[in-house]
Amino acid sequence: ENNWKHQWTDLAKTADDGTAYTYTVREKTAVPGFGTAVTGSEADGWVITNTYVAPTIDTSVEKIWIGGPADKPSIEVELVRDGIVIDTVVLSKENGWRYEWKDIALTDENGNAYSFEVREKTTGIPYIASVDGTIGGGFIIKNTYFEPGKGGQEPKPEAPKAAEAPVKTLAKTGLAQDVITMVAVALIGAGLIPLVRRS
Repeated sequence: ENNWKHQWTDLAKTADDGTAYTYTVREKTAVPGFGTAVTGSEADGWVITNTYVAPTIDTSVEKIWIGGPADKPSIEVELVRDGIVIDTVVLSKENGWRYEWKDIALTDENGNAYSFEVREKTTGIPYIASVDGTIGGGFIIKNTYFEPGKGGQEPKPEAPKAAEAPVKTLAKTGLAQDVITMVAVALIGAGLIPLVRRS
């Protein structure tokens, strides 16, 4: 209604004994989620600036191994906010396969909530990874061992073999027999096949 402005008029400059007053401004009403800063002077006026402060949270990620050799490889894990990687950490035996992020902003400067997820960056290991959890409760990555080519994950299918061309055979029909007879007569006539006379 007042466009967020107010003007004081006819303020006394001194007390009854002539002592000069000093005026300051402060915000009485605390605004949840906003920080307050006051700038200015008596002569120039004051400006109260309220800046939105995004709520923050601490969250964690933990790695759980199921099966496989005792010697486990270190794993790179990404914290992803709205599809963008904002941090990458390494989980290893040295840190107990666990990491904790501090003061993660839950919203942007306009109060819009972010979405979060955790991804395992490391690939090429004989484990199937599954991720569960939320930014509020923390994330758990389970890596289940599978023996390559057996259980846990289907082996890659072999490339299909080239199909062999079928061998065509002539059916034993009357037409085929006639052709054979004609060829034999022609060869006999040409003297290429001797004619054997029975006595």
